[in-house]
Amino acid sequence: MGLICTFTRWQRKLINFFAYIIIGKLVIYLAQEFPFRKLLFIGRAWDEGEFLNTMFSCDMCLGVWIYFLLAIYFDMNLIGEVPNMGIDVISWFITGAMTSFLAHIFTIGWKIKFGIVEL
Repeated sequence: MGLICTFTRWQRKLINFFAYIIIGKLVIYLAQEFPFRKLLFIGRAWDEGEFLNTMFSCDMCLGVWIYFLLAIYFDMNLIGEVPNMGIDVISWFITGAMTSFLAHIFTIGWKIKFGIVEL
């Protein structure tokens, strides 16, 4: 008799939600650290003052779009189905925006609590 670990539906949703948050935060970090400016043809789009540079430097702005795409992949809905709509795009976008905001607030709190303050 082996040890069989069975999760309830609620526990699986919670595990999926934490995986969704952690994977999203990892993708945001990797996207912000990638040297886009060194790319040959599209590197100029990341120059100072350009739209992509502004978006990729803000973790909340980038997080909205990354969490939106991950919400589609994970089929994550925080607000449920939107009434009278056959598609869940609005719900996925709101889920991405809410998750990005919560991850941003958590990151700010983590940096304040455990960051090094230089005087």
